[in-house]
Amino acid sequence: MFICFESRGRLGNAIFRYLACVLLCIKHGAIYNTYKMYGRKTWICREEEFSKIQQSLLSTNECVIPKDVEVIFMPDFYQHDLIYRAYRTQILEYVRGNPSHTVTTDSTHSGDFKQQEFRVTEIVNTPISFESKYNTVLHVRLGDFVSNNDVIPIERYLALFENYKFNDTVCIVCENPKTKFEIEFLHKLRLGLDKHNIKYMLQSDNLLNDYYTMKEAETLICSNSTLCWIACLFSTKLKVCYFPSKDLVRNGFFSKPHENTLYF
Repeated sequence: MFICFESRGRLGNAIFRYLACVLLCIKHGAIYNTYKMYGRKTWICREEEFSKIQQSLLSTNECVIPKDVEVIFMPDFYQHDLIYRAYRTQILEYVRGNPSHTVTTDSTHSGDFKQQEFRVTEIVNTPISFESKYNTVLHVRLGDFVSNNDVIPIERYLALFENYKFNDTVCIVCENPKTKFEIEFLHKLRLGLDKHNIKYMLQSDNLLNDYYTMKEAETLICSNSTLCWIACLFSTKLKVCYFPSKDLVRNGFFSKPHENTLYF
């Protein structure tokens, strides 16, 4: 049996899709593929079918798929938390046992159609040479999230600073602002931090270094970015995760990336 990964979305989306592929590979001894292939019996595993598989795995540890399937296509997003946390050890063992596995994206920025390829071990394992500098990291995702209405309102961040005390320097991870809205948003964020005497630094590094900065944090304040969520799932240092409340997250399947999750 072959599990076929399909490129759709950026890196965070790609990793979630890979995790869904890995679960089926683990449970059925299937072979992971990054290209389309067709067999005598091909099955498209949509989100609805994957949700049923998840329920079955969590209740009976059995993964039920149609009989005699030769090829499974995985075209959706599969952004869940409980199933991946439940199978975290098996997933990590599988990834480390398959160091050649890659995922591809269909863009570097929304709509540019520039494909990228990443080794999954690059996502699971932080390089030894990477030096983590910040215990507390706040991720801000702007860019295409502004037009998609997925940006966490500035008021939620300001309320967070009111209600919780952050003693460490906060590293704000965010792409360089390009629009008036983005510049003003970060300005208000910095004013809120200043008001509560919270030290901060702004980081806009390359994609993987920003990801590692989030992954190596002990306290991570999440945006609605799936890459930020993946950093929580794969972190070995995270102690507390501040996560957007359910009214701010479109995908209701993902809401608790860590046992110690607080909502804002």
